[in-house]
Amino acid sequence: MGQTIGHIGQMFGGASAVFKTLKEGADAIREAKNLELYERMLAVYGDVMELVEKNRELYEANQQLREKFLTKENLSFDGERYWLNREGQKDGPFCSTCWDIDSKLVRMRTYRHYNTNESDFTCDYCGRHRSKGNEKSRSGD
Repeated sequence: MGQTIGHIGQMFGGASAVFKTLKEGADAIREAKNLELYERMLAVYGDVMELVEKNRELYEANQQLREKFLTKENLSFDGERYWLNREGQKDGPFCSTCWDIDSKLVRMRTYRHYNTNESDFTCDYCGRHRSKGNEKSRSGD
């Protein structure tokens, strides 16, 4: 158990001091041959593992929320599509339907009409078109 605790402690970085203490405790208990205390140490070890895993999950969720917040803060809407301000540069356009419904930042593709040579934008994810104030699906809804 002592080696296992030490190895797992290395994987979790900030929790390594806790795992080192657990390893030392487990080693001392093993040497004392106290089975009841050894079982308690295993229970503590399991609790610590659950806390470390929960902490990792919360950290990842926090990072995702921070990224989403920063993206939202840097978006501007021109009435039809979103544009992202990246270090002072306008990036996009991005589909307003995908962002408004699913919070997905999906880049729209530019294409030209073959008969009028006018530019339009389309979202390959949701199928929406954006052009000069019009919004329509591929079926013309």
